[in-house]
Amino acid sequence: MTIEFLAIIPARSGSKEVINKNVKKIRGKPLIYWTINEAKKSKKINKIIVSTDSKKYAKICEDFGIEVPFIRPKYLAKDETPSYKVAVHSLEWFFKQYGYFPKYILLLQPTSPFRNHNDIDKSIDIALENNADSVVSVEETKTHPYYLRSLDKIGRLKNYIKHKKENLRRQDLESVYSLNGAIFLVKTKYILKGNWFGENCYPLIMPQSRSLEIDTKFDFQLAELIKTNI
Repeated sequence: MTIEFLAIIPARSGSKEVINKNVKKIRGKPLIYWTINEAKKSKKINKIIVSTDSKKYAKICEDFGIEVPFIRPKYLAKDETPSYKVAVHSLEWFFKQYGYFPKYILLLQPTSPFRNHNDIDKSIDIALENNADSVVSVEETKTHPYYLRSLDKIGRLKNYIKHKKENLRRQDLESVYSLNGAIFLVKTKYILKGNWFGENCYPLIMPQSRSLEIDTKFDFQLAELIKTNI
């Protein structure tokens, strides 16, 4: 079977805001479990691998039935390492194993524990229906750019974005979306050039309830509360 959709779950061990973030537990399961579990439920993904720099993380993921075919080099597990380089490293491994590149890769970050398998499969459907270069998950912004303010040189508030009309209601403004980090689906030929979006990028619009991205201790507390009540 030709592998067209390769899912890569990146899980480095060097997080600083929350130590060992990717294996910190929510409802008794490591954070990464929630992504692994939904990726395995997908009907569209052909192959799933985890890219990690930690043998401990690798063992945890293998216990959940996911392949960890290599230990990521330390130079690709730094705070400043771009995610596209992690993806390219995985693709280089894939090519050595199979002699070709998959058509698409999906980057599924463990920090999005509420993204589900239907979101994943819907992103693939959008890509196929539109011959998309990429599909990226987004949520409608909670704070519209119209309402953003910055400070001038003496500390006064000023409009962050210049606009002609004041006191517009939210319902009068066009919808604006922000990346929520849950899904990056992109044609391999673009990611090999360091480009997550290509020229023909479509959104997967997700609700706020599935868009929480885990970065801080407060995010973990919030996720624990939500998971306990769903």
